[in-house]
Amino acid sequence: MRFPGFELPEAIGPAQREFDDELAKALDAMADRFQGKPGAMRESQLEDRLKRLEQTMESLGLKDVQGKLPEQFETFLTLSRRLEESATSLERQI
Repeated sequence: MRFPGFELPEAIGPAQREFDDELAKALDAMADRFQGKPGAMRESQLEDRLKRLEQTMESLGLKDVQGKLPEQFETFLTLSRRLEESATSLERQI
């Protein structure tokens, strides 16, 4: 997410990549199950990766005096949470 006005600190990069990689693995596993491929069941670590991403954002000390992160970070976390919720819900249904 390196769009102007939406840049994230470099320190978030590793946690974001871990989250993105786990999301991709979860989606690949779901696709494999749809196709009936054996061994497609796996335990998702998506929730853990999301927690690490949130903790990383919190640890940067970017909160204002009211305890809120800057708007672009809150938007990024909201999007990440919705991705995790959607993928987890789909995993349960498949």
